[in-house]
Amino acid sequence: MRFTSGISGAVNAREATEHACRQAQEQLQGATPDLVCVFASTMYQTSWPSLLSHVHRQLQPRVLIGCSGSGIIGGVQELEWVPAVSVVAAHLPGVRLFPFAVTPDELTASVPGGFWVDKIGASPLADPVFLLFADPYTTDPMKLLTELNATYRARPIVGGLVSGGSKAGEHLLFFDTQVRTEGAVGVAMTGNITMDTIVSQGCRPIGRPYVVTK
Repeated sequence: MRFTSGISGAVNAREATEHACRQAQEQLQGATPDLVCVFASTMYQTSWPSLLSHVHRQLQPRVLIGCSGSGIIGGVQELEWVPAVSVVAAHLPGVRLFPFAVTPDELTASVPGGFWVDKIGASPLADPVFLLFADPYTTDPMKLLTELNATYRARPIVGGLVSGGSKAGEHLLFFDTQVRTEGAVGVAMTGNITMDTIVSQGCRPIGRPYVVTK
């Protein structure tokens, strides 16, 4: 099992995507990625379906998902509010992947249980772990998480809310070679994989610590 990443802040979206893919591919050392996640700034005015097709040709993943963001992270870099593309590639032997996309209408009509098992395709008995990206302007994240938690009890879900825009329709969700501007995308993973979740505050004390007494 191997996870790699690449990032580029090139102004040209095609150039940035190729550079990020090349970094991730080199670190895989000849292995084919099963899962690829693409994260991109909304500042690029480009045809994302064609670039996603290029990522597929270059990396040949079984599953591709991703989203836009105001801050794009890759390796040891974070690029905020500037053009940037990040690619995360994972070689996952013995892991079965269940990609899924949810529309706002589907979420409105959904209920815990069979709806989600049919939608995702993974049995709760298989103990799946989840990676999930949701658009906050067109999706109710609490309903989505509540129903997934009720269906797949005590299973970890990581990911986050899509960002980079200021209103509905400005965010991007990537699903295979499709680009969506509403709903949520994710992947359930079963088999030879475990997931530990942590919460990072994103900072550490600088200088001498002081004890607050009152």
